[in-house]
Amino acid sequence: MVRPDQLSGRSRQIIDIVTDQGPVRVEELARLLDVSVVTAYRDLAKLEQLELVTRSKGEISPARSSQSEMPTSLRSKLNAPEKNEIAAAASQLVTRGESIIVDDSSTVLPFLAAIADLTPLTIITNALTVVQAIGTKPGTTVFMMGGRYRPWTDSFHGPSTVEAIKKIRADVCVMSDAAVCGSSVCNPYEFVADTKRAMLAVAERKVLLADHTKFERRALHEVVPLADFDTVVVDSQTPEATIERLRDEVAEVLIAPEI
Repeated sequence: MVRPDQLSGRSRQIIDIVTDQGPVRVEELARLLDVSVVTAYRDLAKLEQLELVTRSKGEISPARSSQSEMPTSLRSKLNAPEKNEIAAAASQLVTRGESIIVDDSSTVLPFLAAIADLTPLTIITNALTVVQAIGTKPGTTVFMMGGRYRPWTDSFHGPSTVEAIKKIRADVCVMSDAAVCGSSVCNPYEFVADTKRAMLAVAERKVLLADHTKFERRALHEVVPLADFDTVVVDSQTPEATIERLRDEVAEVLIAPEI
């Protein structure tokens, strides 16, 4: 099976198009890519195998429920307004001078932008995207948890990463994930779940950032039960029934106001 980090340039273009424009007919996709419809179908078959897109009645959409994960650069485009809402609300949960451990999730970058003025800060991460975003910012100290580099997430995972994380302590862990399945936070990949679990274990407080689409998805591996988090921050489009269920699981649920 083709892995997400092995996607061709044209496959990445397809995901760009369907995430930016919404459902697109195959014929229109072929026209935008300047390829034949047969070639477009061939590319789509690979993306469907990875469960990155879905095809229904000739229209292509991003997959809402997936056993795989999009590359970080593509995930960051999905639900950007909701992620910005959540980031603004979550920024109220940390204070100047704290040490914050963050993962490679796409919601983390707007969160870091929202706390940019809370220096001095110590940021601990396994994500190169985080280092590139704030690594040179005055007043911010960044610790990188190394290991095996995974190009499609632009981050490090594996036993070396987990062992490095175990040796530190953080005031708060802020993360997102691929799916919230019932009472569990889940990820498609076991090695990613291991990294996230290690981050949560070394943090005094634990914050989950989850836009409303996370509750519509499924993923294979449990990271931790929802109850392990102190706070869950959701966006304004999250259904009331979902919010009520969350309140039964965690101590605090914050609903981010629409920006």
